Amino acid sequence: MKKTEPSLLLLLLRLLFLLLCFCSTNSSDTNHEIKNGFRFTPNTDPSLSFQPILADPSDTFSLGFSRSAANPDALTLAVRHLPSSVHLWRAPSAADSTRPTLTFNGSLVLSDPDIGFLWSTPNAVPGDRLVLLNDSNLRIQAKDPNFPLWESFDFPTNTLVTGQNFTANETLVSDSVRFALRIAGDFFGLYADFGGDARPMYYKQTPLEAKAQIVPGAGPVYLRLSPDGFLGMYQTEAAPVDVLNFDTFNHNFAGGAKPLRRVTLEDDGNLRAYYFNGSSWVADFEAISDPCELPSACGTYGLCGPRGICGSLVNRTSGDSSAAVSASGDACRGGFSILRRKGVELPYKELMGFEKAATLEECEGGCYKNCSCWGVVYNNVSGFCYRIDFPVQTLIEVGDERKAGYFKVKLTAEQRRKRREWIVVGAVLVGVGIVVLIGSVGLGYRVWEKRKVGRVDGLDGERRLSPGPYRNLNSSGSFNSVELSFKR
Repeated sequence: MKKTEPSLLLLLLRLLFLLLCFCSTNSSDTNHEIKNGFRFTPNTDPSLSFQPILADPSDTFSLGFSRSAANPDALTLAVRHLPSSVHLWRAPSAADSTRPTLTFNGSLVLSDPDIGFLWSTPNAVPGDRLVLLNDSNLRIQAKDPNFPLWESFDFPTNTLVTGQNFTANETLVSDSVRFALRIAGDFFGLYADFGGDARPMYYKQTPLEAKAQIVPGAGPVYLRLSPDGFLGMYQTEAAPVDVLNFDTFNHNFAGGAKPLRRVTLEDDGNLRAYYFNGSSWVADFEAISDPCELPSACGTYGLCGPRGICGSLVNRTSGDSSAAVSASGDACRGGFSILRRKGVELPYKELMGFEKAATLEECEGGCYKNCSCWGVVYNNVSGFCYRIDFPVQTLIEVGDERKAGYFKVKLTAEQRRKRREWIVVGAVLVGVGIVVLIGSVGLGYRVWEKRKVGRVDGLDGERRLSPGPYRNLNSSGSFNSVELSFKR
């Protein structure tokens, strides 16, 4: 008898069964809880961009190893928003490694077989388990889940998410490690680290206290990202003392659901807010709207002109000048040249200190021999002298030539090489000159001595042959044999 072919329905049922098995196998690959004794060593295959370890209950966020932005060969431990592949938290970059191992025995520990210990969570009391909540907060818990022993929300990196508090004990740092957000007293500011001694503040948000007043002694202020579309500053839970509204503040989204929001300090130094619309992050706010007001919009010794077009203070050509000019170390080491430029001003001069000076020359004078000073900007109308105590960044081009700048420009390696060559040539020429001078002096002295002796000998001869009275002739030895006679 001929065999009967399986029915279409049976084939569909088999496919459905295989699909369910496949999904079940995949979902079990990522834990929703990690307990003591856990150990994980990621695959070093460079084609793997992310290796998940732990997921939140909704499988929206995952803790895992990702390729480091600073070093593509290294792996970094991070919490990722899976739909967008954006990192919302990561372990310190110093813990990045090409061969890391993650263990959990009451605390998270990162190590490297060659280096040893890299990083660990600083919880004093060991926990029982590690969980990732559905708001992306990574927690070490004991018996009571309401009292975490450690949580990533208390150690942010460059991003805050919906519902996350930010206190004066914390610092938001850009991935480039050049910019930071800090709370200081009753305000928060953005600070730059360009090297040198100074950490200039380039943005400051002081509370308006419209809905609530700051009460001295009532506690420190803190920030919180609201799901309603604002970054609020609080002292108590009653009402915010200040509100930075986003474009979608109190916006009614489709379905009434509030989207996931984040605020990120980005590598250009700007603080930006986004919301996730289901497929991508949509920009919703930026603290600094004018690109020329960013701390280093056009790079080192850059010049930001009309419409944000970048130029260079050094060669006045378009483009970023940061690659052409070194700005490391102090202002004097390695030598420098002087650059003067009219029609420039600092982008955030309102937040910088100044001194009064009668002239630009007086303003420059306090900087020239000061190796922590990289330049000054002078306003000839107000007499304000702004000193730059860090490697010179972007200046704003203005039409008023009464605003002028004086800048120290570090010599490039080629310039230093040529400078050394000229020093050697100069030293050789000076040495030759000294030898010639010494030889000339010696020769001149010998000629002078000979002439002196010749003059003395001539005088003695004159004395011997000079005529005298006749009676003295007989006493002269030269005339002993002389006989006088007269002819008639």
